[in-house]
This record gives sequence, C-alpha cells and structure tokens, in this order.
Amino acid sequence: MSSRSGAISVTATTEALRALVGVASSNGTPNAAAEAVARGTNFVVSALLEDDVRFRPLYASSQAAIALSLPEITAFGGKRIERARELAWNNILHTIRHTGARVEEEIVRRGDVTDAWRHVSLHWAVTALAYAGGRVVFDPIFRKALKDLLDLQDTAPTLTTRGGFRTSTEGFVTTYATTQAVEALAQLRQTLNERVNPAKVFDLICRDEGASPADPQDVLSAGGRSMVMNSYAGAGMFAIGGPAGLTIAITSVAFADHLGDIGSRALVVWGTLFIAISTYVYVTTRFPTVPKSRIGTAVFAAFTAVVLPIVTFLLS
Repeated sequence: MSSRSGAISVTATTEALRALVGVASSNGTPNAAAEAVARGTNFVVSALLEDDVRFRPLYASSQAAIALSLPEITAFGGKRIERARELAWNNILHTIRHTGARVEEEIVRRGDVTDAWRHVSLHWAVTALAYAGGRVVFDPIFRKALKDLLDLQDTAPTLTTRGGFRTSTEGFVTTYATTQAVEALAQLRQTLNERVNPAKVFDLICRDEGASPADPQDVLSAGGRSMVMNSYAGAGMFAIGGPAGLTIAITSVAFADHLGDIGSRALVVWGTLFIAISTYVYVTTRFPTVPKSRIGTAVFAAFTAVVLPIVTFLLS
C-alpha cells in the first residue's frame, strides 16, 4: 500500500490490475505493464486456488472476482482463471448466505503506522456477482443482497445526502460507499441488458410484486433461505394438512381415556398445529399483497383464542 516493507494487500493488488490492464492492452507489443498484469493475475489465481487466507474475507473474494472478470484479463484464457473466478463467486454467495455482508477491516501498514481500512463488503459483493451474469443474478441470495444495497441509499427529498449510499444500515453516507454502489448498479445494468432474457426479468418482477396468487410467494424464510409456494400448492397443503390435523385432534379426544391427559392434550396440540400451519400457508399464498406478519398474527390469535380453549374444555 505504501512501501515494500508492508504486507501484500489484496486491495492494492486487484486495484493495480484494474489500473494497468488499459495500459497493458494499449498496443500489441509486450511492455512492463503487461508483464505486471500477468504476474499479478497469476498471484491472484494461485491464491484463490490454494485457499489463501488473505482471500477469504468477503471484500477480498469480491475484489478478486471483479479483477478476474475484466475482459483484458479473461483474454489470457485458461481453465485456471475460470476455476479461480468460480471459487471467488461461490465464496461470496456462501459468506452472504451464512454470515451476511458487513463492514470488514484490512490491516494496512504505512511506514511505522499500522492502520485499518474499512471495506463496504456488500457493495463489493454485489459488483462482483453482477459480473457473473444470469447464472448468479437470479440467485435469491444475490437478489436479497441487491435489495439490501438499495436500502442503503438516502432517498428522502429533504436530506442533503439524497442519492448517497451508506456504508451500512448504521453507517454514514460517504463518497466511497456511493461510488462503489454506483459501480455495482452500472455493472448490473450492463449484465441485464446484454446477457439476461428480458422476459425472465419481467416474470421475476411480477412474482416479487405478487401480481397473481398463481405466482410463487415467499411463505417462510430461515437462514437466508425461503420456502416458496403459490396458491395452488397452498390450497393443496390446506386440503391435506387440515383434515390430517383434524383427524389427529378428534382421535386424541375420542381415546383420551387410553392416552391419558398429557398424551391426549399433546396430540390435540400437534393436530391443531397442522391445521394452523396449513391455514397460514393457504391464506398467505391466496392473498399475496397482505403482509405475512399480519396473517401469521391473525392465525395464531384465532387458534389460541378459539380452538385451544374448546379443546381444553372437551378434554377437561
């Protein structure tokens, strides 16, 4: 970053590659810039393939993937570059899915001073994944990361920072975060225009807006992964789960003497849980514009205020 006494920096290396590729490709004759790009690319590729710890952070994988996606560098060809880029993309998706994107620090040594450079990893990750094209941009993890990035922009007309992007949900608007976010959106727009079927984009928009109950809806989310169903699947689940839960509840009441109080009540609760879940799924998929939290609260309230007291009375 400052002198040869400092450690190798992923950021310095990848940014140097991006800066030098234009000079290296300005003419067809070999030059110092072309040799530097070749050596730097070999270092990045080898480090990714060998799982170098310096490339494990989200910002580092993102910066490496961006550098290896540049046309001037991909022109080198070879399976090693493709494999290293795939590893970087997979690491980005894995990290976002399991730990989320957060501001990360890179230790930098400037002479006798040791400093920490804070990276906006979410902005870098969206930029890197945008280079991957249709294979990645339709991944639910990427779509969630893009939504999170857009949420970081100040859009209120009264704000002096309107249009700027924050470093994080609790962070400040900075030129660093804003320029990186703009680069991510510019690359995404180019990718969508050149390599993505517009009809598929339109279909995703309709699904996200919940234009029709027949469109898939996110019923539940856990660990960054969504359970998706449409109204037909929800109706099918209600048709199966409702009678099944009712059968369990009625059977437990009928054989309460043989099962005992604890066993019969446990089975009744288990049966009503089937009914509650299937009801929630059906109503959620049938009315996609209604907030899921409101539906869940209504279903829970109905079964705790009506169904469970009746069951308790029958078993008392």
